[in-house]
Amino acid sequence: MALERLVNAGSKIRTATTGPRGREKIIEREIFTYERWAARDGGYKHKRYTPVFLTVAGAPGQDIADINQVLTAKFRSLAEQHRENLVLDPGVDNDTGSVVPPQYSMDPPILYGIAICGSIVVLITYDSGKDDPEPRIICTFNFDDNHEDVWNGFGIAMMIIAARDYYCLRLDDYMDVEQDGDPDA
Repeated sequence: MALERLVNAGSKIRTATTGPRGREKIIEREIFTYERWAARDGGYKHKRYTPVFLTVAGAPGQDIADINQVLTAKFRSLAEQHRENLVLDPGVDNDTGSVVPPQYSMDPPILYGIAICGSIVVLITYDSGKDDPEPRIICTFNFDDNHEDVWNGFGIAMMIIAARDYYCLRLDDYMDVEQDGDPDA
């Protein structure tokens, strides 16, 4: 059902008559629905973890370059969190004062992001293991192109599944999120 909604997002936005952000909101909602499905499927829905996947939807009049700047700033912040969470040795030799590369319990992850501007969706990755990497554009989709609906949905789904696979790899490291209600029930 969630994949079907992603695949059908193109036809929804082509017929949308909602407000100025209607197209971005439709795509963002379908991506969120698929993310929720991936979290349930991967078993991390009720876990506390540092995200490796981000979605940023533009505001009316905002161009894709501005949206990418927002996404890049969020990537940088997340990359720093991942490096802090995984560091074993910060890389400073206190005896000599020299700087050596930090050592991590595992390689910091690749971060995945989606930028939405109108009917255009851009898939982007960011290597959180590097000090100041540049975001890498993987693919651009145009949801106005009715011949590409299936490929658009599959492309977004594959990126979310790549993020899910990372979460699943680290599942034992995550703490459970407390649920509402009686803990003894």
